[in-house]
Amino acid sequence: MGYRPGWMGMLAACGVLLAGALAQGLAAEQSTRPGKTPGVETALDAVSGYSFGDSREPVRTLMKLAHESAGDEDLRSELAGRMADMLDGPATTDAKKVLCDALGVAGTAEQVPALAKLLDHQDLSFHARAALARMPGDEVDSALRDTLENASGGAAAGLISTLGRRGDARAVELISRHLHSDDTAVAQAAIRALGRIGSQAALAELREAARARDDD
Repeated sequence: MGYRPGWMGMLAACGVLLAGALAQGLAAEQSTRPGKTPGVETALDAVSGYSFGDSREPVRTLMKLAHESAGDEDLRSELAGRMADMLDGPATTDAKKVLCDALGVAGTAEQVPALAKLLDHQDLSFHARAALARMPGDEVDSALRDTLENASGGAAAGLISTLGRRGDARAVELISRHLHSDDTAVAQAAIRALGRIGSQAALAELREAARARDDD
């Protein structure tokens, strides 16, 4: 027995509704996938070739997105992840400085390794360290300590200062090794950092260093 015309019409209508629902669901799924947040790709493309002296508009746009991401976890996750990837790509050095600055605003623990790789970079170390300094978490402290193990000169002084400002008590022993550095800037950074940390162990290291100087 065949379907009556009324049933055929109802089945056709259901098919149309089902197709529409599936299309809407696919669109919604695609809109939440990485790389689909409006403005992110455009902003990153615009800043990737930035050089000092160019228009600052791409920089302002990216920093605006970074600040907006504080209230939007999806945007933050996508933006920070994409910026971290670009640090290891063909973007200009000046663009990577901007990306570091933006990661200081939007970065999370997931981006710490990408920034840590730049801590001994001749042109990007300052910006990478400044970005990490703004980010909370033990992952940051650990990355700074690991880099300090083999650092010297200005890089060591900067890392020591950052660890001091972060109050990293686990860095006391490592920082104290630099109290007698022949590099005056490094030694002074170590004194200030231990003073900022202010733990009993840090103060004990400072007293011991003072006694050693008096004995000399």
